[in-house]
Amino acid sequence: HLSNNFYKNIKETLKEYTFDILFINDNSTDSVYNFDIAIKDIKKGEVNDILLPLINNALQTNMKIDKIDHATLSSNYYIISISEQKPLQIDFAIKQSNEDIKANGDSYFTLTEKNIFYLAISDGMGCGINANEESKFTLDTLISMLKAKIDIVESINLSNNILQLKNVFESYTTLDLCAIDIHKSIVSFFKLGAFTTFIIRDHIVTEVNNYSLPLGIIEHINVIPSSYKIKQGDIIIMCSDGMIDDSNLNVISILEDLSIDDASTICNLLFSKLIRIRENGDDATLAVITIN
Repeated sequence: HLSNNFYKNIKETLKEYTFDILFINDNSTDSVYNFDIAIKDIKKGEVNDILLPLINNALQTNMKIDKIDHATLSSNYYIISISEQKPLQIDFAIKQSNEDIKANGDSYFTLTEKNIFYLAISDGMGCGINANEESKFTLDTLISMLKAKIDIVESINLSNNILQLKNVFESYTTLDLCAIDIHKSIVSFFKLGAFTTFIIRDHIVTEVNNYSLPLGIIEHINVIPSSYKIKQGDIIIMCSDGMIDDSNLNVISILEDLSIDDASTICNLLFSKLIRIRENGDDATLAVITIN
């Protein structure tokens, strides 16, 4: 946490917005903020829409409202209990299978930048060394953009432009990018020519599909992310199209039976099951992310 005078920081911030504060009971520890604040004449709608964002900004963290009570039955003060949300813990595992012994045409990366965890898979056209070089170039370009703190959509667009300039002959790579905001508990998927992603919660599977062309084909691409609220216990499954084919389209029933475990165990078991029942030969990549 920031080294600040807790009471003064909160009270001065809120007074600027004309909140009439009766008291603040600070129950915080060295590891988490936790306090009760009594405010006069505040509407319940203003608590989440105005009060909470102001407190988040003052403390530079992510807080949540635990309880809202009247101070007494006859008073016009609300006592609001607020505590800090612990950031999500991310565990992941990745497993691959090559068709060409020399190289896998799929590439992947993971990166954590400013509370955002990224995992991306790219599938180069064809298989082997050429496909590997193309997919790796795509992801290396994207990583450099993200590390430079360029917006995700802009990073993808720039990567597409660079691919088009680089390749004299027609070539393309898919992009399957997952971005998890560990403080806001939101995952966003950016999919260009990529295979379906699966989110599993309490044995119920949500499919995240792709309707965009791969990178490197057209000059102007339309990047529209799909975003979801996530919580502890969720499992995210990402893969290249070599992992699942027409022979194992019953993958949903397989995923519904997955038990909560560490990402590595889930990845190894699922990879073995899917690779055994597929019929088409292609480079295959499977990524498992668990939210803890």
